Amino acid sequence: MNIANEVITQWNENKGIEFTVSDLGPLKNTLCHFRIKAIDADRTQLDMTFDYDLKFGLFGKVLHQVVMEKRLNTSLTHTLEAFKTRIETGKLLRPYMEHNRKPAVTL
Repeated sequence: MNIANEVITQWNENKGIEFTVSDLGPLKNTLCHFRIKAIDADRTQLDMTFDYDLKFGLFGKVLHQVVMEKRLNTSLTHTLEAFKTRIETGKLLRPYMEHNRKPAVTL
């Protein structure tokens, strides 16, 4: 099982983070941003962008359309929902697991 390696490249306190993700499947040069914006005294908006290039030429494009795009949309939606639940309830959703087994980030 391939596990993506994520490295924080920018940390802006109370504004957001940027991180790179190691090549995985047909994805390469992946860069993700989380941006935090106060809406009012009680609400905050979290925006996420996930940029990447595709490997493997035409095969990579087909693999992306057939498999990866749906998986990414599902995964990224779950990530945002996990952040929301963690912030609103304090509930630990994805606890730290042993290296190379599960995500090393605790949400």
